Amino acid sequence: MISVADVKVDLDSLGYLSGSYRGLSDTVSSAQTYQSTHINLNDSGKVSGVSTAVLDQAKKVEDALTTWLSDTEKATSGAADCVDDCVRSYQENESVSAELFDGHYTPDDVASARSDASSTASDKLTTPEAQTTFETVFNALGMVGNSISPSYWLGAAADAVLDLILGQGEHDPFAAIGNTIAGDWKAFSVASDALSKMSDYFKELGTETNNYWSNVDPDWDGGASDAASEALGKMGTSFDDASKRLTELSRSYNSVAVGVYNTADTLAGLLRTLSDWGIAAVASAIAATATFETVVGPIIGYVASAAALLKVLSTVRQVFDVLGKTWDFVTLFAGQCALWLGLVHGSGDPLTIYNPSFSEQ
Repeated sequence: MISVADVKVDLDSLGYLSGSYRGLSDTVSSAQTYQSTHINLNDSGKVSGVSTAVLDQAKKVEDALTTWLSDTEKATSGAADCVDDCVRSYQENESVSAELFDGHYTPDDVASARSDASSTASDKLTTPEAQTTFETVFNALGMVGNSISPSYWLGAAADAVLDLILGQGEHDPFAAIGNTIAGDWKAFSVASDALSKMSDYFKELGTETNNYWSNVDPDWDGGASDAASEALGKMGTSFDDASKRLTELSRSYNSVAVGVYNTADTLAGLLRTLSDWGIAAVASAIAATATFETVVGPIIGYVASAAALLKVLSTVRQVFDVLGKTWDFVTLFAGQCALWLGLVHGSGDPLTIYNPSFSEQ
C-alpha cells in the first residue's frame, strides 16, 4: 500500500497534461492529409514517367511515414490514457495513496487543454513549394506532358533524316529522353519541401511533449511520476528522431529532382546543337538532290551533308551518355533513402515511435 507521503499530486495539472497530449494526437489527421496531398507520389499518379528505382524508394518513404504518423496518434493518445488512469487511481484511493494539493493549473486550464487546439505542430504544415523552377528548362527541352516533341526541335523533315541515320525505336534520342526523365518532377520537388515541413512538425511534437511534461513535473511526485518522466522522454526523443530522418529524406528528394533538372538543362543544349546540325543536314541533302544533274551540286551538297550528319551522330552519342549518367543520382537517391529509413547495414534500426506506458499501482 502506498503511504500518503509517497505521492503528492495536483490533479488539475494531470488533467492539463492529459488534455495537452490529446491535443497532440488531434494534429495527426492534419499531418496525414498533408502527406496524402503533397508526399504520396505513388498514389497521386503525378510522376508516372519517373524511373522505377526512384518510385520504389519513394514508396518506402511513404509507407514509413504512414506508419510513423499512425504510431504517433497511438503514442500521444496512449500517453493521455496513462495519465487519466493515474488520475482515476488517485481519485479512488486518495485517502491512502496520495496527498492532493493545488499546483500550477486550475480547472479552467484543464477545460481549455481538452477543448482548444493548444498544439502548434499543425502550423508547421504550410503549403510546400517546388525548390526548382522546372518549367523554364522543361519548356526549353520541348517537353509536352510526359513526352518530348521531336518536331519542336527538328521539324518533320529533319526528324525523318534522323530516323534514316539512327534508325527508329531504341536508337531514337527523343524516345530515350522521354522514357528516362519524363514525369512531373515539380511534384517530386514539392514533396521535398513537404518532407522538410513534416520534419518541422515532428520536431514541434518533440518540443511540446517535453514542455508539457516539464510544466507539470513539479506538481507530481511519486513512482508513477518517475515512470512517466522516462516514458514521455522516450516518446519525445522518437519524435526528434523522426524529424532528423525526414530532414535527410527531404534533402535526398531535392537532390534527385535537381539532378533531373540539370540533366534536362544539359539535354536541352545538346538538342539545340542537334537541331542546328540536323537542319543543316536536311538543307544540304535537299540542295544535293536539287542539283543532282550537275557535276558540282552532288559534290558540294553531299560533302556538306556528310559533315552535318557526322555532327548529328556525335551529338546523339553525347545525349545517350548524359542519359546513362542519370542513373548515378538515381542510385545515390536509393542509397540515401535506405540509409535514413534504417534499411541498410550500419545505418541503425528503423525508426519506432515510442508508445509510453506507466501507471500508479
